[in-house]
Amino acid sequence: MEITSEEVDYISFENSNITIPNKNNQSILQIFVQQRKTKQIFDCHFSLDIDNIFIKVEENLPRGRYDLFMKTDKSILRIHYSASLKLDVPERYNLLYGKSDKTFAYFTMDGHLAIQVIDVENNGHFNQFSGKMTVDGIFINSENSVTLEFQSSHNFNDLDVFFMELQTTDLTHVPFQKDGKNITLFLEKFNFSDAKLLVIKYINKGVRQCRWIDFSKLINSNLDKININNVQIDYISGIMNFNFTTESRLPITNIELIVRNRSTREEIKVLSGRGDIKNVKVNANNFPTLPNQPQQNLDEVYDGNIFDFLVRPVFASIPMINYRLRLDFNDKLEDEYWFKKSKKISQLVMLYRTKIGKLAARFSYLTPKALNFYQNAKRDKREKSIALKKKVLLVSEYIDKAQDTGMIFFKYMVDNHRDEFDTYYIITRGAKDLSNLKDYMDNVVFFRSEKHISLVMEAKYLAHSHSSIYAYPFNSKRMNMLRLNTHKIFLQHGIMGVRDLGYLYKYDPLFTNKIVVSSEREKKIAINNLHYPKELVALTGLSRFDRLMRYKKINNRSNTKKILIMPSWRKGQNQFSDEDFVKTDFFKEWQGLIEDSQFVRFLEKNEVVVNFYLHHNFQQYQHLFSSPLINFISEGDISVQNLLIEHDILITDFSSVGLDFSLLNRPVLYFNFDGMFDLLRLKKEHFLPGPVFTDRSSLIDYLSGVIRNPTLGIKYKIYQRKNLYKYSDTLANKRIYEALRGLDKDGN
Repeated sequence: MEITSEEVDYISFENSNITIPNKNNQSILQIFVQQRKTKQIFDCHFSLDIDNIFIKVEENLPRGRYDLFMKTDKSILRIHYSASLKLDVPERYNLLYGKSDKTFAYFTMDGHLAIQVIDVENNGHFNQFSGKMTVDGIFINSENSVTLEFQSSHNFNDLDVFFMELQTTDLTHVPFQKDGKNITLFLEKFNFSDAKLLVIKYINKGVRQCRWIDFSKLINSNLDKININNVQIDYISGIMNFNFTTESRLPITNIELIVRNRSTREEIKVLSGRGDIKNVKVNANNFPTLPNQPQQNLDEVYDGNIFDFLVRPVFASIPMINYRLRLDFNDKLEDEYWFKKSKKISQLVMLYRTKIGKLAARFSYLTPKALNFYQNAKRDKREKSIALKKKVLLVSEYIDKAQDTGMIFFKYMVDNHRDEFDTYYIITRGAKDLSNLKDYMDNVVFFRSEKHISLVMEAKYLAHSHSSIYAYPFNSKRMNMLRLNTHKIFLQHGIMGVRDLGYLYKYDPLFTNKIVVSSEREKKIAINNLHYPKELVALTGLSRFDRLMRYKKINNRSNTKKILIMPSWRKGQNQFSDEDFVKTDFFKEWQGLIEDSQFVRFLEKNEVVVNFYLHHNFQQYQHLFSSPLINFISEGDISVQNLLIEHDILITDFSSVGLDFSLLNRPVLYFNFDGMFDLLRLKKEHFLPGPVFTDRSSLIDYLSGVIRNPTLGIKYKIYQRKNLYKYSDTLANKRIYEALRGLDKDGN
């Protein structure tokens, strides 16, 4: 259907409603918005009277820009309001809803009505500009006078010039003189200690414009380099000195160093002394860290902060302009910069090269005693011993976990192969899971202890269920060299195929040397998708399967049936505030299920017990879910495997625990409410061991039938044997042990 513009002579915005005239009393079939990036369509509520159309846009739209359309029986219309072209850019935006995300109705540069949803806190200037204007030349007239040359096709009618603050929309008028498309600025009265945006406002072809001035073209052609030569740190104060080399045909008076937290985007900025373009000092204690950063037991923390380093050259001619560039990494830099965080903690600022060659940093921590031990050992250039009577094997999961494939294989090795291997499990001293290792404490080594540091320098073997870096006290060139020279076997913590983890687990000798899989299907994925050499893929099954296989014929013998709800998580949503999280489809659908009246009647009628367990990455949101009929289980209260064994039915979305649960010969139900993963494709490939539901009602109907006899259907048993787990024995750990021993033979 053809899209046309509908000119209106007024639009009003009041109480989150948009009101436009109902021209010719036309019949409206639908009003909707379409996201420009994804093309996803969302219907709008609307009502009519003789004179007006009242439109209400959905409150919780995903972030982005949307075009608004009205569908009639003859055409699709876009609302056009010519008077908006005379408005200044900020005046074209009208707030409809405002919480953490804000929803605006606004007019495009051609006068059409549109919608934008944005996180204003991180996009503070989103509604100030109609675009940028590029500077093509610069002429320095005197110390306080500079002329900017533009080759734009725009005419600068009714021109005005301002400085805008970076953190606000405050404007300061700049004296200027215009000559054609050249603008001369008079800067004698300004304080240039902080960066600002240079802004011009003008009218071009009847449309009011507001554009920020982009100096990048000019600077890129004149700035040859700003390189980092060296970094030094004072152990007592934590002050780091960054030494630079600069070459520029535009004179530079000093340099601003910006340290930015990659997650929060929070920054600290430090200017070198005026006239000093070689050295900038910044205190590592002041780096902007993630909120709720723990201050106790830092030596047991795997720090999630990542810092990027940027510089802003301060040019003599236009000293306030906000031109930044990320620093390139220098291979000659050290990567370990230690300083005294407190009496109990020494902190590492570990500099490293990003994938695109830029400088970044992470934090890590040791006790001063452990740091002294490490530095002495490093000076001794201690290498892995080849004279040990027994091989040293380290085993790890996450640094504070002992409940998955790593713990089970660790216990197997201690129980069965102590004559051949000295096997140690790495875990933090304060971990809740320490009780799971209570009978093996002689073989437990505490994370970042002196013994841990000593063992990573001696160990020849490592079995890891997650990234191998978790087995090491921190990340550095030295630790990575030790890691590279260790024989590593990746135990995995789930069957591959539920989600694409190639970006995490692809073959890399630093990550691992051999991978454990459970079926021929999974073996093909490892070879073809993750690029493991065939001989480095061990078809063994996961270590935890041995215990599951012992329970596969034993269901819950009590009269009370038990259902486990165990969803996965959604990338990025683990950083949401509570307010934002409750807006997600994830929260709405799972909370909607447990409070659904049909579900409540089913539970009461069948006297069913329901336990709800959130993924590790969503545990902080458990308090947001509520139901008097549901038990909410906190992480660490019970192991995941024990949870599976104790329940009759599992409901999940696309968590890999569904595959484990099917080995118990009990039903798995997939609730695919948001289509986040292509479960229907996996179902067609006979990979999923259970039915897929896209709505609550059909899921609850199925539950009503299967609760009487909660066993895995015969066709799913066939799928399971063919695509999930090749074996039906309890010898997975024995096969993994043989694969571990084979690492020497494989030459890895």
